[in-house]
Amino acid sequence: MEKFSKSLKFIQEHYHNSLLQMFMLHFSILVPCCMLKQWQDVVKYSKKAICLGKIIYGDDYERYLIPIKEIIEAKVPMEYRTGLEKYFK
Repeated sequence: MEKFSKSLKFIQEHYHNSLLQMFMLHFSILVPCCMLKQWQDVVKYSKKAICLGKIIYGDDYERYLIPIKEIIEAKVPMEYRTGLEKYFK
Protein backbone atom coordinates (compact mmCIF):
# COMPACT_ATOMS: atom_id res chain seq x y z
CA MET A 1 0.00 0.00 0.00
CA GLU A 2 2.87 2.35 0.78
CA LYS A 3 4.40 1.81 -2.69
CA PHE A 4 1.02 2.51 -4.26
CA SER A 5 0.71 5.75 -2.27
CA LYS A 6 4.19 6.84 -3.35
CA SER A 7 3.40 6.04 -6.99
CA LEU A 8 0.14 7.95 -6.81
CA LYS A 9 1.87 10.95 -5.21
CA PHE A 10 4.52 10.87 -7.97
CA ILE A 11 1.82 10.88 -10.64
CA GLN A 12 -0.02 13.72 -8.93
CA GLU A 13 3.14 15.83 -8.72
CA HIS A 14 4.70 15.13 -12.12
CA TYR A 15 1.71 14.53 -14.36
CA HIS A 16 -0.72 17.00 -12.83
CA ASN A 17 -1.26 18.97 -16.05
CA SER A 18 -1.89 15.84 -18.13
CA LEU A 19 -4.33 14.48 -15.56
CA LEU A 20 -6.04 17.84 -15.36
CA GLN A 21 -6.45 17.92 -19.14
CA MET A 22 -7.94 14.43 -19.10
CA PHE A 23 -10.32 15.43 -16.30
CA MET A 24 -11.43 18.53 -18.22
CA LEU A 25 -11.86 16.51 -21.41
CA HIS A 26 -14.07 13.94 -19.71
CA PHE A 27 -15.99 16.65 -17.87
CA SER A 28 -16.52 18.85 -20.94
CA ILE A 29 -17.83 16.00 -23.08
CA LEU A 30 -20.80 15.47 -20.75
CA VAL A 31 -22.91 18.33 -22.13
CA PRO A 32 -22.61 17.35 -25.82
CA CYS A 33 -23.39 13.74 -24.89
CA CYS A 34 -26.50 14.95 -23.05
CA MET A 35 -27.55 17.04 -26.04
CA LEU A 36 -27.19 13.98 -28.28
CA LYS A 37 -28.93 11.80 -25.67
CA GLN A 38 -25.99 9.41 -25.54
CA TRP A 39 -26.78 8.38 -21.97
CA GLN A 40 -24.33 5.47 -21.82
CA ASP A 41 -21.52 7.84 -22.80
CA VAL A 42 -22.61 10.39 -20.19
CA VAL A 43 -22.39 7.72 -17.50
CA LYS A 44 -19.06 6.38 -18.81
CA TYR A 45 -17.38 9.79 -18.98
CA SER A 46 -18.85 10.81 -15.63
CA LYS A 47 -17.27 7.81 -13.94
CA LYS A 48 -13.91 8.57 -15.55
CA ALA A 49 -14.09 12.26 -14.63
CA ILE A 50 -14.93 11.40 -11.02
CA CYS A 51 -12.03 8.94 -10.75
CA LEU A 52 -9.61 11.43 -12.31
CA GLY A 53 -10.91 14.15 -10.00
CA LYS A 54 -10.19 11.96 -6.98
CA ILE A 55 -6.61 11.41 -8.17
CA ILE A 56 -5.96 15.07 -9.00
CA TYR A 57 -7.72 16.85 -6.16
CA GLY A 58 -7.60 14.26 -3.40
CA ASP A 59 -9.98 15.10 -0.56
CA ASP A 60 -11.02 18.33 -2.29
CA TYR A 61 -12.50 16.51 -5.29
CA GLU A 62 -16.08 16.74 -3.99
CA ARG A 63 -16.45 20.35 -5.06
CA TYR A 64 -15.77 19.24 -8.65
CA LEU A 65 -18.22 16.40 -8.24
CA ILE A 66 -21.18 18.74 -7.70
CA PRO A 67 -21.51 19.90 -11.36
CA ILE A 68 -21.22 16.33 -12.63
CA LYS A 69 -23.90 15.17 -10.21
CA GLU A 70 -26.17 18.08 -11.20
CA ILE A 71 -25.81 17.30 -14.91
CA ILE A 72 -26.66 13.66 -14.34
CA GLU A 73 -29.62 14.37 -12.06
CA ALA A 74 -31.02 16.96 -14.47
CA LYS A 75 -30.57 15.15 -17.76
CA VAL A 76 -29.90 11.41 -17.52
CA PRO A 77 -32.96 9.13 -17.28
CA MET A 78 -33.13 7.02 -14.13
CA GLU A 79 -32.60 3.68 -15.91
CA TYR A 80 -29.14 4.79 -17.07
CA ARG A 81 -28.00 5.97 -13.64
CA THR A 82 -27.66 2.54 -12.08
CA GLY A 83 -24.25 2.02 -10.58
CA LEU A 84 -23.46 5.72 -10.31
CA GLU A 85 -24.63 6.06 -6.70
CA LYS A 86 -21.36 4.67 -5.38
CA TYR A 87 -19.44 7.43 -7.19
CA PHE A 88 -21.48 10.15 -5.49
CA LYS A 89 -20.93 9.02 -1.90
